[in-house]
Amino acid sequence: MEKKKQQTREEGHQFIQVPRGEFLVETVRQSNGRSVGDFVRNLATEIADRLTLPVEDNSMAGAGIHSGDFVVVERGKFSEGDILAVQLGEKVVVRRYFRAARRIRLESAPPGRETIIIEANTPGVTILGRVVQIVKEM
Repeated sequence: MEKKKQQTREEGHQFIQVPRGEFLVETVRQSNGRSVGDFVRNLATEIADRLTLPVEDNSMAGAGIHSGDFVVVERGKFSEGDILAVQLGEKVVVRRYFRAARRIRLESAPPGRETIIIEANTPGVTILGRVVQIVKEM
């Protein structure tokens, strides 16, 4: 079984394990505040360079990312225009990334709504990585 999981990863496939729908709905209903995301297992999160984060606002609604969704973030390379997860002090935001000279511009979708511009070397600012997957609750 472990060999099969490893082989699947090498082929570049990712699978999300979700309990059967009727059991998932009942379990969430009885769980006192837990959400579907607590019961969905993403095998990609077992990879050291990925993490799953909750989305806390609707600033990327134009890109299909809404409050209550979860994003899988891959550490490493990213490019101009990629959607990134960025830690700003205690808060993590998901925004489209642009760089100009020594400044970083983090744009919402649609652009122009809640744009954040910061100096690249600002303390407390960490680029966590590129969003590679969105998990939505139904």
